[in-house]
Amino acid sequence: METASDDVRAAAAVLHANGNETEDSITAIRQAAAALGRPGEPDPGWDAVTPTGINMARVEATLRAVDDLREHRVTPEDFRDRVRRAATLPPAGPVRFTLACVVGAAGLAIIFGVRHWPALAAVCVTAGLGALVRRGLGRYGAGAVGQAFAAALLAGIAGAIAVRLHASSELRLVVVCPCMVLVPGPHLLNGVLDLAATRLRLGAARLLWAGLILLGISAGLLLGLALGGDALPPTVPGREIPWWRDVLAAAVVVPCYLTFYSARLSIAVWPAVVGGLAHGVRWYALTELHLNLAVGTGLACLVAATALVPLARRYGLPFAAIGFAAIVSLVPGVYIFRAASALTQLAWFPGDGTALLVSAAQDTMIATLVILAMLAGLLLPITAWRHITRFTGRLP
Repeated sequence: METASDDVRAAAAVLHANGNETEDSITAIRQAAAALGRPGEPDPGWDAVTPTGINMARVEATLRAVDDLREHRVTPEDFRDRVRRAATLPPAGPVRFTLACVVGAAGLAIIFGVRHWPALAAVCVTAGLGALVRRGLGRYGAGAVGQAFAAALLAGIAGAIAVRLHASSELRLVVVCPCMVLVPGPHLLNGVLDLAATRLRLGAARLLWAGLILLGISAGLLLGLALGGDALPPTVPGREIPWWRDVLAAAVVVPCYLTFYSARLSIAVWPAVVGGLAHGVRWYALTELHLNLAVGTGLACLVAATALVPLARRYGLPFAAIGFAAIVSLVPGVYIFRAASALTQLAWFPGDGTALLVSAAQDTMIATLVILAMLAGLLLPITAWRHITRFTGRLP
């Protein structure tokens, strides 16, 4: 017969495996254990579970089951059944997933300054084909790294073809934008949150997994470009776009990323509004206040997290998922890809590679500073909210 401890571990496994923030998972399993007559510090059994996926539907269903158990609206047997059902909820359907990849990549292309319809069409087609490849490989058991590599390889080949057809600028948006939708943001954010809470082993595991996916993306992108005789040009300046276009495109991108995480679209309104607001803040900081990219992006993330942390706690949603969905277009993925391309080109560059090395160092430092600023902007509201809820005696 299953025990209360087994039920608690089952709930913890669903939360952990599907990308919930660790602090929220700990709170939930404490509540479930207390409601089942097993108060204290229950063993979540996380050593046997790998957090390699993001499925907000499963997380939300499990957290609602915990809330109903705590409020005595369900029996322990009902709770067990609901957790089992939550663990089997499917991801977003292939049509919805593919459409989200197409629209999300197009939105990112607009944010990055796409100017011509042929380039935008190429971005959409490449992203859509990448989504089909990922789902197809997933059916045959391919993991996230293999799926990301294959989709990025396709994007690299398509980008090289677009360059030869004069349908792509030096920004190589046909390559970059379909690869940006592959970035494992929630894993990165959860890993940093775990490290900040001194859960070193868990945080390192999450970051290592995210790093492997990023490595797969970079390898596929660079190999695809190389097969077409092309590479990402170093030190290409970005393009400025009107603030309203930046804000609207950012708001459109948010529901697409929530689809990637199998979330209900009914919860997308506020994250989309906040995502647009964050981009408006960054646009103003860069254009009117003339702040540098890292500071402007950090301020945008501070605004986004301040608005979304209470929302995530109120509706039992993983902050790592809705938070990343709102700020994903601020991630300096372009700089990461360019740095990797410049370092790769050094291996066979015939002349003096100093310029390539300097470009790689510059792009790496920009990406690092922007990411650190983003993390600071996100962590401050999260930490403040936890202290406030503990001080007032309310559970986060």
